[in-house]
Amino acid sequence: MGDSYLRHLLITGSTTWVGYAEEKPATADPRFAARLARKAARVASVAIANAVAQVAWSTMARGGAFERGCETEGYDGETGRTGNKAMLRL
Repeated sequence: MGDSYLRHLLITGSTTWVGYAEEKPATADPRFAARLARKAARVASVAIANAVAQVAWSTMARGGAFERGCETEGYDGETGRTGNKAMLRL
């Protein structure tokens, strides 16, 4: 389902982020470390790729521009869950 090449790129990129979070946890995004603590590395990388795909889709669907680090409404940093009006920060 969907573009397999795009899915491959997203998972490859998120696997790199997971590897970086494992090597240097002090400088990595704390959400990656939290996700790695709960899940296996491969499962975490696919979950992160899914989150990136959701942000990309949401940004394109709304015709907006992605702003790194923008404030989110309804985002819970511990669980990674968002409210209806929130958008993930990467």
